[in-house]
Formats: sequence, C-alpha cells, structure tokens
Amino acid sequence: MDRRTFLSNALLVASAAPVAALAQSRNVPRIGYLSLQSKSDPRLDAFVSGLRDLGYVEGKTIAIEWRFTSGDAGRLATYADELVRMKPDIIVAVHPQAVEAVRRLTSTIPIVFTVGQDPVGMGFARSLAHPGGNITGHSSMASDIGLKHIELLRGTLPNCSRVSVLLNPTNSAGAVVLHKSYEAAAEKFGVKLAFHNARVADELDPAVLEAKSARAQALVVTPDGVLIEQSGRIAKATVEHGLPSLFFQREAAHAGGLLSYGPDGREQYRRTAYYVDRILHGAKPGDLPIEQPTKFLLVINLKTAAALGIKIPSDAITRADEIIR
Repeated sequence: MDRRTFLSNALLVASAAPVAALAQSRNVPRIGYLSLQSKSDPRLDAFVSGLRDLGYVEGKTIAIEWRFTSGDAGRLATYADELVRMKPDIIVAVHPQAVEAVRRLTSTIPIVFTVGQDPVGMGFARSLAHPGGNITGHSSMASDIGLKHIELLRGTLPNCSRVSVLLNPTNSAGAVVLHKSYEAAAEKFGVKLAFHNARVADELDPAVLEAKSARAQALVVTPDGVLIEQSGRIAKATVEHGLPSLFFQREAAHAGGLLSYGPDGREQYRRTAYYVDRILHGAKPGDLPIEQPTKFLLVINLKTAAALGIKIPSDAITRADEIIR
C-alpha cells in the first residue's frame, strides 16, 4: 500500500466514535490532530508515514482524532474543546492559532506543534532548548527570514524596490514577528515596504489587487495556515495581476507561485511523528528541545516566470534546489 492510499484510508476511518471505541477497547494511544488546513494538505502524508516508520498503524496501534478547519480559523475553538474533552495522550497542533486554541484549555495534555514562527516570542516556550510546560515542536522560521526573502527578491528581480507583504492579522503574535523581520530587511536593502491583511479567503483577491495598486513589484506571502490553505488561489491571482510572488512553502511554487523559500515542510511533519513517539514513551514535552530548520529550499517556477514575462538570472537558477519547467 502506497502512502497516499494509506493516508486516505487513515482519514476515512477517523470518525470520533469508532476511534474512541478502539482506544478504549485496546488501550492504544490516542492522538488529537488540529489543523487550520484541510485533509488534502500535501505534507500530511509525511506525518502519517513518519508514524508508520516508527511502528504506529492507525486502527491497530494508534488512534487519531482528526480535526481540519479548511482555512476557517473560527472553528478552531470548537475543535480544540472537542479534542481536550476527549483527553487524548497528545494533541498535535499544526499552526500557532491552533496551539493557542488548545493551550487555553489545558496545561497538562502534551501539545506538539508542527510549524510556528517564534514559539518563545509567542509565549509557547521558555526557551528553544528547554521549552518547559506542556508544549514543544518545531520553529519553522529563522529569525532573519525577512532578510533572506528580500535578498532573494533583489537577486531574482534586480530592479525590485517596492515589495508588498501579505499577513493574516488573526495570527497576531506571528504577524508581529514577521512584520518586524521584513521591516528590518527593507531598511537594510532600501526597499519600500507595504503590508496587506487577509483574514479569510474572500479577502485574498482584494489584498492582491491592493498590492498591485500600491505598485508593488513583488508580493511576499507569509507562512500562515489560512494563507497556506489558499496558496493556489493566491498564486493564480498574482499571475492574473502580473505580480511576482514569493511563498514560504514549496507546495505554493508548485501551485503557480513564482518562488518559494523556506524549510522542508514534509520533513517537519515527519519529525512531528518523532515527538509523538518520544512523548508516548515517557518524555516530557518541556524537556524536548524545539527544533529549528537547518536547510531552506529555493524553488523557482519557470512556467510562471514565462507567464509574467520575467527572465530569471542564471545564478538564481543555479542556486535553486528545484526548478519547475
């Protein structure tokens, strides 16, 4: 059975009553999973296969309660309450808003986050090396990500001097971290910066149009569950408006974005399974160091470049980890 088939079967059998009955009858570990995205998240199979590699088979040796909001942050509180009431062994919270929703309800159930901009700055952990409390996981962003992104845009689009940044203000702590990072980068490179907000899917097209009206020469789409879920829609809108785009996750470049630069999301999801396994074997989340990304991937979509009439410099192509032709 391949990973996609395994994942599909896993999600299909994930209704609450059968899983709860399984957990009670066989005394198997039960995991809660809360995500701002949908079950079609292309990185999700890495988490499931990571569990399988560690010997966990859903329906046999582990039970998982899946909760996906499909980009609707308003459903997080309800789903978080459902999961906490079930008293699972661990809750995997994929995005900062999901972590916040769960941690408001429990200080005892271990929480593992898959992605997070600044877990210390957001108050999720005392430090990266010694998180303390009941939360640990991955920091998906280097503190100088703004510098890296603006530098990349300047090298790929040599005449780029006006950049717009798309944020989700409901991810308040993350938005503050990102805002500061890009402002510092813009000051260093002498780039004029504008910020645009989108809280829900219906605000995305107006935000892209607003960036174009502000004469932006590129749009940076920051890492956020709502924005990631809608990355295909954003990429399409940027091409329609003739606006080069830079995303955080490689999947967005495959969806039509011009560039992506960020950590390997699939590897982070796979490593989440490692945290689950450690905690199930008795480790305390507060004692498990928060991992930071060590490798960032640059993906360039040459098909999108052609559609925008952009010639990507040869040195940028040489540095790319993946080229989409």
